[in-house]
Amino acid sequence: FGSSHCGSSIQRVAEQGVCLTPNHRWRQQHRRDSRRVTVRVIMEVFLFLLGYLVQFAASCLLLWKIWKYKSIYGLSVDTQASYLLAAIARCVWSLETRLVETKLAYLELCMSTAAACGLCFLCWQLYHTTSKHSVPFLRVYATAPASLVLAFLFHPGDEWISMQILV
Repeated sequence: FGSSHCGSSIQRVAEQGVCLTPNHRWRQQHRRDSRRVTVRVIMEVFLFLLGYLVQFAASCLLLWKIWKYKSIYGLSVDTQASYLLAAIARCVWSLETRLVETKLAYLELCMSTAAACGLCFLCWQLYHTTSKHSVPFLRVYATAPASLVLAFLFHPGDEWISMQILV
């Protein structure tokens, strides 16, 4: 037990039954760190999917309410159109993320896009049931192009043209 590469930790050597060289300690630490990273990645993907599934459930609830009452009174048509644009952007952007590793992400993406299309269709069909609309410079036909221009200027990617623009 008294070899030079074990240092003065004779008690630890006696407890574990082996002498851990600095190389062995590094390997054990590396394994623990890689397990932490794996758990963190799984948790991030889980939380993203959970958030998207909650959004989908809310869209389904809104679809049911509109269908039942045949009115969009109090609902912003521009918000629903923006949600559809965001769902379409997610169809492209999600291919560059870790979400592609799960089949549930594809299912949720298809269902959310269908729900957004359904909400936009019902808003278009029942447009006459609401009387208040945004001022023209805050409507989706003004804010969406402005957002696109700003996304080209201020996106988290390193290049001018990148998938990060859709984030």
